Amino acid sequence: MIRLAKAATLSLLAQPWFGRFLSLGGGPRCVVLMLHRFRSADSKVTGHDPAQLRTLLAGLRRSNIALIDVAQAITAMSDADTRDSLPRRSVAFTVDDGYADLVEIGEPVFAEFDCPVTGFVVPGVIDGHCWFWWDQIDWILRQTTASSLSLELQGQPVTLQWSKARSRYVEQNRLIERLKKIDHSALLVFMNELARVAEVPIAIPAPSRYRVLSWDELRAAEARGMRFGPHSMTHPILSQCTAAQSAYEIGESVRRVREELAHPQSIFCYPNGRSSDYGMREMAAISAAGMASALSTRPHVLRGRDAQMADPDWRFGVPRFGYVDHLGTVASLFLR
Repeated sequence: MIRLAKAATLSLLAQPWFGRFLSLGGGPRCVVLMLHRFRSADSKVTGHDPAQLRTLLAGLRRSNIALIDVAQAITAMSDADTRDSLPRRSVAFTVDDGYADLVEIGEPVFAEFDCPVTGFVVPGVIDGHCWFWWDQIDWILRQTTASSLSLELQGQPVTLQWSKARSRYVEQNRLIERLKKIDHSALLVFMNELARVAEVPIAIPAPSRYRVLSWDELRAAEARGMRFGPHSMTHPILSQCTAAQSAYEIGESVRRVREELAHPQSIFCYPNGRSSDYGMREMAAISAAGMASALSTRPHVLRGRDAQMADPDWRFGVPRFGYVDHLGTVASLFLR
């Protein structure tokens, strides 16, 4: 173990960017990381490896990179008088969608290192009114007896063809990325057609493989120190919704989370979160709902100079990086 740690340290020192990381000047910087599902051998869910997360958290602690709450980072960065109270280098962890494995697998690892974590939940899914459309695609392609499907999407042909689990997974992800770019009402129509052609009914409630945390489980996790915020009502891409739909998805999700939880975060999390997935109307609706900020998936480090920008809306597009489980890669993100 000592030999492995020494080898890892030498490898880190050899990286061309590491000297710049050590000599970073200026104010505090925070890397906000975004996670989703956690790997489980029992359920065969593909997700983040808890052992690798444990190794990363241990490495961050050894490197004196602080583990902080994302709300603390945003609030402090917003005020020049409090900005310097932040550690010079910190990491904040966020977990989107509220799957059950966050508490079952992820929470114990975060707790082991006294690491704050904020989850973002989708009330419509928790309440059992729907389940995530990308999970429905996964379920349909797993359950169908076909090995190819042909249908249309907005008048354009869609053909899915696979022979093994790997090629099915590739086809599935290709379809998901395509559906992210269309009007949400058209997406719902397509999902019904996909289920019909595949001859796989969309079950309600969702199968256990896709289970999200219940309100009771969220309240229990909150009592243990986790925090949660709204992630829309049903997880559509808001820019692909009508103005009325977008306002409902934001406002109602905020209301439900506040209604069910004792200490909700005053942070909204955009579904998907790319710069094309939200705009000024979403920022205005989030502010009107009483949220102090919103998280995007724009990959950039959060730092004091962002808070000093002339744009008063920077807090409604707070950047995040997709999760990486290697200490060296996380350290390099501070240079972004």
